[in-house]
Amino acid sequence: MILPIAHDRDTVRRVPWASFGLIGACFALFTAIALTGAGPFATLGFVPADPTPWGLVTHPFVEAGAIRLFGNLLLLYLAGPLLEDVWGRPTFVALFLGGGAAAAAAHAALHPASTTPLIGASGAVAALLGAFLIRFRGTEIRYFYWFWLLYRGTFTAPAWTMLPLWFSEQLVMAFLREGGGLADPIHVANVAGFLFGVAFAGAVRGLAAERRWLGPAIEAKISARVLHNPLVDRALEAEAAGAG
Repeated sequence: MILPIAHDRDTVRRVPWASFGLIGACFALFTAIALTGAGPFATLGFVPADPTPWGLVTHPFVEAGAIRLFGNLLLLYLAGPLLEDVWGRPTFVALFLGGGAAAAAAHAALHPASTTPLIGASGAVAALLGAFLIRFRGTEIRYFYWFWLLYRGTFTAPAWTMLPLWFSEQLVMAFLREGGGLADPIHVANVAGFLFGVAFAGAVRGLAAERRWLGPAIEAKISARVLHNPLVDRALEAEAAGAG
């Protein structure tokens, strides 16, 4: 087992409320389903044979198992705040939801007659990883490894080496045929989401959107908040009075 646990970019300029909100929504819905025993998978999931517009949006927030929930939320926690910090909350949420929609579209393209709901944030989180690779490719990621209950420890590696390896694994696993001859929907979602994230980040870079629009908009909000903070005003007044 190899699990990412941290990276070397541990500061952001604002509280990442969008990332925390997505994590909270996924966890709250999972808890509600676990407590009530009711699984609204057909309603909130995306069913290729009977697609609904809301299914594209809601299926990433429904998880069927605790292990998958933990894995997706861990990756969301590691990648989300940095992307939210440099691109802003609306763009970040659009990336997340777009990745989920891309995953659903890929699943539907491969299995248009399937009546099994696609659920889980795998595709949406994979989109964050694809965007992270483009925007923060030099980031050193710390991993925890554990093999055969004996060999365990940590190591670090840059995003530009580990994320392509992860994507390659997902690509191979996506099309390994199983008993029914169907590609694994989770790995297909990961591949589609990751490619969407790469394309999304590539478009942001190609348009210089971060430099032209996204970054200045965020800086303006941060500056306005600091300039109009009563505590800052009183501190400045006290400093001026002391100097006088």
